[in-house]
Amino acid sequence: HRDLHSFPTRRSSDLSGLKSINFKDMNFFTDQVYRNCVLAVRSIENPPDPTPSIRLVLEDENLDVCRAFIYNFGVKDRSQIMQQLGCGARLSIINPYMRLAADGGYGIRVDDTATLFFHSDSDPKVCRFCGKADAKQRCGRCGRAFYCGRECQEIDWKKFHHKLICFV
Repeated sequence: HRDLHSFPTRRSSDLSGLKSINFKDMNFFTDQVYRNCVLAVRSIENPPDPTPSIRLVLEDENLDVCRAFIYNFGVKDRSQIMQQLGCGARLSIINPYMRLAADGGYGIRVDDTATLFFHSDSDPKVCRFCGKADAKQRCGRCGRAFYCGRECQEIDWKKFHHKLICFV
């Protein structure tokens, strides 16, 4: 297992020479590793507690959405990894692996955290509902979700059921 300190230190120059792809470039119906490619995404959800994987919902530059699963992270670094992967985190996945899941769905599977590159301009205070940066209001229950204001929070609770994933 790699520890957390092995992947945030990558430089953006490590990504040069890789072909930039997005979800539209990927085939969701077959297991495939996209070698020599990089997928730039933003996390649009705070991941739940990782057991046995960290589960994410990612959005690419075209606003297309796909789920992702990260395995093989060090247990002692779990809280640091979870902080970096919160809503609004921008990251790139080198050689992304599109995988059909046991539930019949699909998702990006990451088996080596060294293939993750976290961008320094991530905004951990992005509104969970509308995606605007620098949200000021925080969920009073979990403290992890941020909102522009009361309206965004109410819509998120009613329409997207934040209360189902909100934990203390």
